[in-house]
Amino acid sequence: MSKKDDPDRKRLEAEVHQTELKEGNINEDFLDSIKQYGPWIAVAVLAVIAVRLWMVRQVQADTAHRDGAWYELLTTTEPESLNEIAVAYADVDAVSDLARLQAGEIHLSRLTADETLSVESRQAALDGARSAFELVLLNDDGSRAGTVIAVTALNGLASIAEAKGDLDEARAFYGRAADRAQGWLEPLALQARARAEDVAAAAAPIERPKAAPRSVPAIRTPAFRPIESTIDNPLGLPIDPPASLDAPASGDSPKQP
Repeated sequence: MSKKDDPDRKRLEAEVHQTELKEGNINEDFLDSIKQYGPWIAVAVLAVIAVRLWMVRQVQADTAHRDGAWYELLTTTEPESLNEIAVAYADVDAVSDLARLQAGEIHLSRLTADETLSVESRQAALDGARSAFELVLLNDDGSRAGTVIAVTALNGLASIAEAKGDLDEARAFYGRAADRAQGWLEPLALQARARAEDVAAAAAPIERPKAAPRSVPAIRTPAFRPIESTIDNPLGLPIDPPASLDAPASGDSPKQP
């Protein structure tokens, strides 16, 4: 090998050595970083995994809670139990309002289904239905989404007023139902107005038409005709009429004055 190649070889060997030193330093820096920040990185990764698992469990719990609410709403038929569902699931969709509406409608249906209810039972059913419908209206925010629920509650209060015989109050509730549906659901508004008109017509006093005077025809009395008896004259022979009491008897001469 020539002497000229010796400096080049030494230069290459020096460059390789420097490269090896740099790589070694990088590896040492990486290992130092791992030693310094590795535990914190591991903790952060574990925290992310834990939060993710918590979110998944929370979604599953919310889904189970919602499914349970709707299941109990669809399978419960007692007003008292429905009121409990309304309280327990007030945070689930519209379950609370629907449960109260169903409770009120069950109370009203019992009034018409059983005519043998006592006065106390009838009043209790009316009070229960009224309370349920009023609680629904307390939650009404006036939005389009709650129109059907609010109108149903107002119609229920109107039905209660009709059952009590208070037609003016019933007409007022139907008017409120029409105003609530106005601009959102026109068919419901028209239906409520028609009911209000029917109640107003029922509340109006009925005027009986006066009978027109009519002439009473004269009663004709048939002429009296004596019935001829055949008991004293069975053969039907002609009988001379009796002589007048003033006529003289035969063979007697009239008296001379």
